[in-house]
Amino acid sequence: MPTSSRWCPTWAPAPGLLVTLTGVLELAGAAGMLVRALVPWAGLGLSALLVALFPANVHLALTGDDLAWWDELVPRTFMQGVFLAATVTVTALGFAARRRGPTARPAPVDTARLAP
Repeated sequence: MPTSSRWCPTWAPAPGLLVTLTGVLELAGAAGMLVRALVPWAGLGLSALLVALFPANVHLALTGDDLAWWDELVPRTFMQGVFLAATVTVTALGFAARRRGPTARPAPVDTARLAP
């Protein structure tokens, strides 16, 4: 099991606690994505978490040894960008759906006009 200092910069207070806390926040965000009313808020929280954790990811990529290729700086940064784009998109779509309201449905098709 890796030490918490590997996953968290040494300048961060209580590195082990921060790693645990961020894991709990990630799980809460994932659970929030399963509840329609919470989707935009969960997406917003996950987006903020991705931005806040980016320095720790850079720290690991630059100071870690024996990293898998996907943990190196360029692939890790690219993946972080993809995840951030996804959470921002979900957030925007979620808030747009809330503005339309819960009963927003497409207009019914007038079948009488379709008959020859």
